[in-house]
Amino acid sequence: MRILCGTILAAALAANGAEQAELRGFGRVSVNHEIHKIHEKHAVSVMRFECETPGKAEVVLGKFLWDLRREPDVVEKDGIFSRPGAAFAFAKEGSAAIIYAADDMASLEDWFSRKERKGRKDVLVEKAECPDYMRGFG
Repeated sequence: MRILCGTILAAALAANGAEQAELRGFGRVSVNHEIHKIHEKHAVSVMRFECETPGKAEVVLGKFLWDLRREPDVVEKDGIFSRPGAAFAFAKEGSAAIIYAADDMASLEDWFSRKERKGRKDVLVEKAECPDYMRGFG
C-alpha cells in the first residue's frame, strides 16, 4: 500500500511520545492513538490527528483517501473501505481528522454499531480533497 508520509510520521511521533510535529503540507499536527478491543481476536485502531484548522484536517483525510483509492482490490461499502487484510473508515470533527482501521470490514461495522461509539461527534467522510501537489508523493 502506498504510505501516507504524514500519517507515518505522526504515528512515529506518538509512539515516541512527541506531542506534535510540523509536517510539510499538513501543518502542525498532533496525534492520539487508541486501540479498542471488540472481540477476542479483533480490535479497532483509532488514530486522531489534531490539525491547525478544519482545512488541514481535510488534507490529512484527502491524502490518505487518494492513496487508498489507487490500491488494487479496494472496495467501499457504506463509508468503509476494505482490501484483503485491512479496512478503514475516515471521520472529521472540527479540526481533527480521524482514521479508523481494523483487520476487516466486519470489525469496523461492529465498531460503528456499538453503544460506546454512539456518543462520538465525528462525522464519517467518504471524500476529501487532496491537493494536486500531494498526488505524486506518498
